[in-house]
Amino acid sequence: MFDNDKKNELCQKDELQQNIDRVRNGVGAVTTEPKKAVGLVSCWAVLAVFWKARHTLLGYALGDPLAPLKDLLTASIIGVSAAAAPSALLWAWGGPLEAGAVQDDMIRAGIVNSIGEPPVLAHVEKAHDLKIYTFQACGIPLKDWMDSADALQTVLNRSIGEIRYGADHQHIQIVTAPPTTILPNYITYHNRLLPCEQTVLLLGRSVLGAVTIDLRTIPHLIIGGSTNSGKTTILKVLLLQCVQHGMAVYVADFKGAVDFGAWWADHCDVTDSLDGLVQTLEKFCAELERRKKLFRAAGCSNIEQYNAQTAQHLHRMVFATDEAAFVFDKSGKTKEEKELIDKIAAKLSIITAQGRAFGLHTFLSTQRPDAQVFPPFVRSNIDTRICGRADKVLSEIILGSTIADELIPKTSQGRFVLNDGCGSNVTVFQSYCLPDLTP
Repeated sequence: MFDNDKKNELCQKDELQQNIDRVRNGVGAVTTEPKKAVGLVSCWAVLAVFWKARHTLLGYALGDPLAPLKDLLTASIIGVSAAAAPSALLWAWGGPLEAGAVQDDMIRAGIVNSIGEPPVLAHVEKAHDLKIYTFQACGIPLKDWMDSADALQTVLNRSIGEIRYGADHQHIQIVTAPPTTILPNYITYHNRLLPCEQTVLLLGRSVLGAVTIDLRTIPHLIIGGSTNSGKTTILKVLLLQCVQHGMAVYVADFKGAVDFGAWWADHCDVTDSLDGLVQTLEKFCAELERRKKLFRAAGCSNIEQYNAQTAQHLHRMVFATDEAAFVFDKSGKTKEEKELIDKIAAKLSIITAQGRAFGLHTFLSTQRPDAQVFPPFVRSNIDTRICGRADKVLSEIILGSTIADELIPKTSQGRFVLNDGCGSNVTVFQSYCLPDLTP
């Protein structure tokens, strides 16, 4: 821990550096915006005119005995002003005018680092109704920003749509919408909404617009959340789009076809036993090895390149289960069932580790995707998480932060937080619901 003297010393150094950085940013603004350069020159021009007309303006003559002293005093004032006024302008142009008020509110909300410093608002970008706030993190990690999401909404008086790293890990960006922007509680998926890009899947809508994932960069998913938070619905929305994109979809359904009934049996490969699941994953692993040989022979490194260079068209394959806890839980299982679970875990580990380039994908849904449910090597291979309604503990397990508890109302259904694993972007959205599917 720092003593008070050390804290004060660090705070003074940081404040000085922040002011220097702000003036430096102001200089950058002058070089890119001619109006600011004109303003700076005008400031010096006014001081020059004042010096030229000092006798008239200040009421003393050149032959006055005290004229030299008055000239010296006037020159000193003008010299200080010539340095201070442009510096003040550069400081004002180097950052948002609201920065001071935001920092004060950050302190009131307790969003400070270990020595009590609030983040520094460095830039505000406007795009229609959206505002993107860029902060110097001042040593506050991204997780703490997520954990303080609700307080940040109050500080900024805006609805948060996304929290992410900025240009580097020392800057945090918060993308916001007007405070009156409210997500709908129910959105129906229609076929016309299907993204044109074959690898893109629509999740729902945030205050910023449509929320999607691209299987080329997000090959696998873990979906978690409390009971009745909408996990099954969002999984089915994703799988329907996979079918519509022409992918081969395999589903492990251990609820007796309650959720994945006749339509799914007609359009997907559905299994309801551990034996059947082992066979499904063996098919995936065999296809993985076959594609490795095909790609190697064609000199290709991924499925997009292979399909573009050859006359063949390899379909993407997707495996999904809404009952991951049942799949991996060995409690009360027989010796034979435990052996099957070990096989399943081993094969899923291979698929999640190597499947991306070969077009093999995995969507796993469960209430608590912790180490007691998921084998660590499977969980570590899937860094993209979607979390529905959750308390602090469950949100921490799924997302590594309490943001789902912070931003998802306790009564909501279908409201989720996406952590895409790519630079730790976090987005709050309302998922789509499916209309009835008939065979």
